Amino acid sequence: SVMALVVSPRERWCLVAWGFSSVVVLGVFLSNSIAFLDGVVPSSWERVRDFCGQIFMFSILSSLFSEDIRLVRFLISGLYAGLFFTTMLFFLLWFSLDDPAQYDWIWGVINFVNIRHLGMFVSAMLFISLWGCFYSCGAFRVASMLGYSISFFFVVWSGGRAAILSTILALLFVAILTMWRQWKIWLCVVLASILSVWISTVFFVDNSSMGIGRFFLYERGGGGLEKVSSGRWSVWLHAVSLIADRPIWGWGGDIYSVVKIRPELSQVHNGFLQVPLEWGLLVGSIFWCGVILLMGRGVYFLFMKRRYSEKNLVLGVGLGGVMLVHCMFDGVVYHGTPFAIFMFSLALVFSVTTKPTVETLAHNGPIIKGKLK
Repeated sequence: SVMALVVSPRERWCLVAWGFSSVVVLGVFLSNSIAFLDGVVPSSWERVRDFCGQIFMFSILSSLFSEDIRLVRFLISGLYAGLFFTTMLFFLLWFSLDDPAQYDWIWGVINFVNIRHLGMFVSAMLFISLWGCFYSCGAFRVASMLGYSISFFFVVWSGGRAAILSTILALLFVAILTMWRQWKIWLCVVLASILSVWISTVFFVDNSSMGIGRFFLYERGGGGLEKVSSGRWSVWLHAVSLIADRPIWGWGGDIYSVVKIRPELSQVHNGFLQVPLEWGLLVGSIFWCGVILLMGRGVYFLFMKRRYSEKNLVLGVGLGGVMLVHCMFDGVVYHGTPFAIFMFSLALVFSVTTKPTVETLAHNGPIIKGKLK
């Protein structure tokens, strides 16, 4: 944080990111303190620490991107390294098992607590890789195509519906921007997708909650929305009733691990409910209104101002959209890796759409080495 503040430009726009984050962080501390004084258990300060750290990451990355947008390349390279490392761990585990088809992959996948956490990561990596296929060249494009194939394999193999839905969104989003002028690359993407689906059938797992077929099968009981949501609908309704009981300041950190209605849950699988449940409607409204306004600004710049060529804006908006899909069904704002990737995407949109452009600066004075004289 200190480093980001030191290198942060003095333009007013950067103070907006830090100001927004500071307001949210102060609200989170106040919410948890009130819950703690009221005797609400657990009122987890560990959860406060994690949430506030991720919020400040948005400000830190916004500051750093404003000084040198090339830092995006290093972060993406780190994410690729994580994807390839995850792949290595998967194959090492698979070929070390006597009967991998009967193994408990839901809770036993290496490097992730649950396979749905893997789904959140690889769906984000799928979009990043897809973006790299169309907005990079040379060795990075080759690495992106490999990353796309691996990510598509894991999305299909793991069978998470949110991951599959976000993949469809990613493909449609990139297709709208590139289909008409880069059909040769799209042909490679289609072939890589088909190959990934076939490989996923080779690594068959005897579990009805995995595989691409799960997208069309609803194994839980009940009917209507409860059946379609695999039991999440009742969890969401329960969360809404809890929010109504303490609407302003919420119940404090990690409350759902105590009041859950299903023993295997620790969060409500919906970020739009998780934030106001823990920190109240005041903090929740500030947080989600900021996210929606920022994403809306990115979409406006991309489609209304026709900034299709600004590859970092495409990356920020598309990756943010992928994570928002997961926010509707999974615990993005409850887990470190997806929350960090979400903040990365928002910081990218913020820095690209808010930093003064060269054309704007030119009206205010001569430019020397990219800065106003």
